[in-house]
Amino acid sequence: MLRLFFLFGAVLVARAALKNLGFDEATTEIGSGWTDVAKYWRKPQVEYQYAYPEDLLRELAKLTLDGLRESGISVIPQEALTNEKDDSVRALLNEAWRVFWKDKLENFRSWEENAVQKRLKTLNSRQ
Repeated sequence: MLRLFFLFGAVLVARAALKNLGFDEATTEIGSGWTDVAKYWRKPQVEYQYAYPEDLLRELAKLTLDGLRESGISVIPQEALTNEKDDSVRALLNEAWRVFWKDKLENFRSWEENAVQKRLKTLNSRQ
C-alpha cells in the first residue's frame, strides 16, 4: 500500500506539471484514469489531499519543470502543440499516442502502417 501511496504522489506531481503547462485535457484524463485504477483494485477512495495538498503539488511541479529546463531538457507548452503543422514529426507522434491509447491494438497497427506510408510519400515528394 505504501508503494501505491508514493506512486499516486508522483502521478499528482506529473498532473500538476501538465496543468502548469496548459494540458488541461490531459490532467482530466489522468484523474479519471487513476479513479478507474482504484476501482479495478477495489480500493476505497483515499483522501490523499491531506498528504498531498495542492500548494505542495504546485511547488513540486514547478521545481520539477525548472530542473528539467536547467538540465537542458525541452519542456513544450500546450500552445506549441496546438500551433504545430500537421506534417510535423511531433504532431505525428502525439497522434500516434492518442490512437494507441484510445483504440484497439489491431486498429493502431493499421493506423501506424497508413501513417508511415503517408510520411514516406511526404518525404519523397520533397526530394
